[in-house]
Amino acid sequence: MENEPTQSSEPTKECLMPACDREPEIRGICTQCYQSTSRMVRNGKANWPELEARGLVLPAAPGKPPTPARQAIEDLTAPGPIDHQADHQATEPSR
Repeated sequence: MENEPTQSSEPTKECLMPACDREPEIRGICTQCYQSTSRMVRNGKANWPELEARGLVLPAAPGKPPTPARQAIEDLTAPGPIDHQADHQATEPSR
């Protein structure tokens, strides 16, 4: 199909964002474009799958381990059983 973006497995030499000629760092875009794009995704103004489909970013690297900070956040926010008994024991004064 004409005018459809294509993604090659070769690393790009310039940021994929239009009018940006900086060196890509993450997902085929430079650090500055990644920061602004991430902000737009967090605010619901864009989403990664659509940006990938339009050829503006590359897919996320598969299997890349989370940073220690990200892992700590995931551990703290992971759903799991809540032990109310342990919570009460920790807050009850000793007799």
